[in-house]
Amino acid sequence: MHNSMSIRAGVLILGSLLWDNADRERWRQQRLGIAAAQQVGLPIRYGRLSGKQRGYTNTMVLSSLCYAHSELGMAFIVPCVGPVQTAEDLIIEARELAKAERLAEWTWGAIGVLVNPTSKVPGEVLAGWKDFATQRLHGCELFTKHTQSERPILSQSGFLRLRWPQPVDRSKSINLDLLLATPTAPTLAGGHYPRPREIGEKYARQNRPEYFVENVRHQIRTGHDKDIWKNSLRLRPEWAKQYADVAVALELGHVKS
Repeated sequence: MHNSMSIRAGVLILGSLLWDNADRERWRQQRLGIAAAQQVGLPIRYGRLSGKQRGYTNTMVLSSLCYAHSELGMAFIVPCVGPVQTAEDLIIEARELAKAERLAEWTWGAIGVLVNPTSKVPGEVLAGWKDFATQRLHGCELFTKHTQSERPILSQSGFLRLRWPQPVDRSKSINLDLLLATPTAPTLAGGHYPRPREIGEKYARQNRPEYFVENVRHQIRTGHDKDIWKNSLRLRPEWAKQYADVAVALELGHVKS
């Protein structure tokens, strides 16, 4: 018998999906309960070299190495407003998320699902997701672009290899059954992630700090943010005044300009 239990779904947001405008604002308004966003600890770092739109600077990736090094960052979980009762409902949310991420083909990134280990999500929903995701993941770079010491953050059947996130505010809990997220393939050099110094210098040299700045302003953080920003300011001391709120948010104290 088909039981239509309602699944509480949400989206993990670890970058510009939270603050970028244009088509993303419409997606947030139509599909998310943004007022109920919760800040959570997540294994995130700046690790992907973006294209022209972000000035060839580093953007956010999920990396299980952050667990190994106890370097969790902070990002957000936002509940979906639409009811998810079937695999088809889940796939609709995934398609809309992919559209907001401008992810036409699942190559440089993909949509993954994380199931709450304490939830009883119907097997047919998970099987339907697996069928949908498996067909799209054939050419996905997530399976080849990772360091030797970590597994891909996404399984071949479209499930995220993440721990269920914990709220930053420990008095709260995450009352959701599953989460959608967009893992993206990192840009490694010599098998390594870019170091904070390289990341910071790149924002400075390209004169394009806005992705980093907006993340900090919207409380999306990594364990390397202070080092990244200090390295940007070394080459662009004028940014200390221009983005004074960033140093305050990162608790850098008085930065010499």
